[in-house]
Amino acid sequence: MYLGINKSIEVDATGAISGFHRITWYSVDLTSKTMTLTVSGYVSADAFNAGKQAMLSTNVTLQAVPGDTDLPLDFAYKAITASAPVPAAPDPAHPMMPAVSNVFAGATLVPVPAPAPAPSPAPAPAAPGK
Repeated sequence: MYLGINKSIEVDATGAISGFHRITWYSVDLTSKTMTLTVSGYVSADAFNAGKQAMLSTNVTLQAVPGDTDLPLDFAYKAITASAPVPAAPDPAHPMMPAVSNVFAGATLVPVPAPAPAPSPAPAPAAPGK
């Protein structure tokens, strides 16, 4: 399982760098075989864990859906980090629309940390007089 992804992305409006990204919403359309995601960007994983607000939000549509045995979020994280970053060719029907590229391609997957081991039980107190 994955907590998010690491990749430095500059926020256009401010020039600030968002380094940790997490899928905050997704929808699977089984009829059209697409998966739509909202990926929110934070300064860092520490900022996310501290409850800080996202500094950017990116919508991504995948032309694939998870299989019956796939975990949807793991499927989505793997798909958006594996996709080629090369921009698609502009659509001739909409020449003024910019070509779309996947800004998360090549990002590093951040696994969910393993739970800490349970503390050992305290030894039983010695019986009186022994």
